[in-house]
Amino acid sequence: LTFLLGYDTLERFFALRYYAKDPSSDATTQMQTALRGFFVPPSEGDGSRIVCAKRSPESYPKASVVPNASATSSTDTDSLTSTITQLFSALSLPMSECVKMIGIGEDIWTVSSSDIRGAIEKGEDRWTSMVSPRVREYIRKEGLYREKV
Repeated sequence: LTFLLGYDTLERFFALRYYAKDPSSDATTQMQTALRGFFVPPSEGDGSRIVCAKRSPESYPKASVVPNASATSSTDTDSLTSTITQLFSALSLPMSECVKMIGIGEDIWTVSSSDIRGAIEKGEDRWTSMVSPRVREYIRKEGLYREKV
């Protein structure tokens, strides 16, 4: 399976804080164990892939590192790229085949699904310029992202 993720979700997917369940083992090892079956080829696992749209590099968040984990650096943070690279190196898998970043163009770098949902929930019309006419029509028709009464 191929999963399409926004960049914020990609960051959370590889955030060590979500894998630190067992205090007797470091978060990096726990993440490697959890994701191995997801990424390894179908003969051993799911053979899943992730595709993520690139946004402005300035908007990229940092992947978290769990404080006091054995892999923690002195700054308690590590870049997302570094976290992903280390994971695939440890799993002996080619990162370029498992996680693909695709260019979407600078004109839509600033579009955020969270901003769109938030504007709709607040009744602001600015979201209408952030989506295509067909998406706009569907959101209106289905009443998506409106506050439930």
